[in-house]
Amino acid sequence: MRISESTMKNLVGLDEGLNYYRSVGRMFLLTDKAAEISRHEAEAKQSRDKIEAIEKQKEYLEKGLVEAESNLRELIQSRR
Repeated sequence: MRISESTMKNLVGLDEGLNYYRSVGRMFLLTDKAAEISRHEAEAKQSRDKIEAIEKQKEYLEKGLVEAESNLRELIQSRR
């Protein structure tokens, strides 16, 4: 996400008349400035969405962990 945002910021300051190349595997594709900026915006948005999904999953798993710990404590208390 940081790489995409940084590259996008650098692209905004460049001229329209320059050639822009995008690497795809071993080759380079000639693109225009607007296409590259929109591609980097899409990559940054996709990264943000993935981060949000991972955060939600983390919260869900932490709740499950707390519940499992409390169940184990109850089980240990009941056996004593």
